[in-house]
Amino acid sequence: MRSCNAKLTYPLKTISLFIISCIVSLDSYCQFRDIGDMKKPVAFLQDQELMLHANYLRPPDDEKPDLLFPCIYSMSIMTVNIAALIISGYALNPPSFSQFRQAYTAPPVFDKDHWSINYVSHPLMGSETYLRAREHHFGPFGSFLFSTAASLSWEYLIESWTEPPSIQDLLVTSTSGSLLGELRYKAKKKMNPKHHWLIDPIHSAYLAIRKKGNDKQMVFSICISL
Repeated sequence: MRSCNAKLTYPLKTISLFIISCIVSLDSYCQFRDIGDMKKPVAFLQDQELMLHANYLRPPDDEKPDLLFPCIYSMSIMTVNIAALIISGYALNPPSFSQFRQAYTAPPVFDKDHWSINYVSHPLMGSETYLRAREHHFGPFGSFLFSTAASLSWEYLIESWTEPPSIQDLLVTSTSGSLLGELRYKAKKKMNPKHHWLIDPIHSAYLAIRKKGNDKQMVFSICISL
């Protein structure tokens, strides 16, 4: 890989923690502000256009965003992915703490992965995390933030044990993934549920496996569906 100047530092650790904090705060934010019926609306929400803009963060329904399932779902997929990379020998380097530490002391690099990995696999993964948040009562922007946090978690908390964070992946995963995820979300809303597996196969497999299960089987069912 062609690395950037090692003397430069890239504050993505701080950005990652900030975005994750935003996602966690979004749940409390949406619970605190019931946009449909507020006793004491804040000034900027008195304007109807801004109220619609606020609904862009949260869909106008009675359900508050559920953060737990999208997190468990995304982390399960990423755990299976990194395990598969290591076991198959496809990982760039063997896992090591020195490699992990380098992710926070050096800037990300341009990787040399095949175009299908950078511009097909990663956008698909970004759309998967976006779609899970979208279907659990996050708005488009909230789902984008969740997908971005998931991408940063993959690059800096998981894959960083085997290789440096990738500039292409950081730029492409949640941006193009969110666009694709929104298209998948709109398509699922219009489709017969029996046909959801066509555009959402992993989640459909999870639902089929867990159909008669319970909450304790959540992670196991997700992993098996992969």
